[in-house]
Amino acid sequence: MLIKKIIIAAFLLLLISPLNSSALERFEIITTTEMTQLLDERENGKIDFLLVNALDEMIYRQSSIPGSINIPLGKFQEYSQRLGKNTDQLIITY
Repeated sequence: MLIKKIIIAAFLLLLISPLNSSALERFEIITTTEMTQLLDERENGKIDFLLVNALDEMIYRQSSIPGSINIPLGKFQEYSQRLGKNTDQLIITY
C-alpha cells in the first residue's frame, strides 16, 4: 500500500513539475531524416559534430549509429573525457 502511494506521489510531482517543459527548451529535437542528412554531410566533410549514444554499453555494442561514441548516461562523469576539449563543437545525443 505504501509503495502505491509513493508511486502516485512521484507521478503527481512529475505532472506538476515546471522542469518537465522548461528543461527541454534548451534542446532541439531532430528527425530521422535530418539525422541522416547530417550524417551524409559529415561524411562529405561539410559539417563536423560529435554523435553520442547515451545508452548502456551492452546496447551500444549491439546496435549503434556508425561513428557514434558511447557515454552511458549513468556513467557520464567517468566517460566525459570522450567529449574532447572543443567546447564549441555540436553534440548530438541519442
